Amino acid sequence: MEYLGDNRNEDSLDGYLGKLSLKRREKIESMAVDMWDPYLASIRKHVPDAEVRKAEFREMVKNNNERLKGTKCLWLYSKENAPKEETG
Repeated sequence: MEYLGDNRNEDSLDGYLGKLSLKRREKIESMAVDMWDPYLASIRKHVPDAEVRKAEFREMVKNNNERLKGTKCLWLYSKENAPKEETG
């Protein structure tokens, strides 16, 4: 399903997530989004069990697991557009 919101606010993401059935929303385990507070509020409202990358990252670092450190920008590339030095 494609959706285009008009503004960068909570209502924008509410419009998308609100169109998904409860059954579909319950299957969502994680989401990749701009860490903008209004978006996070919408996700917490509609998909309360989705994991937040920042919280997960902090938990990993707290447990001395730093394998994601320095990879933030890499996650923004598609496989076809990733820099060669990053993909081996």
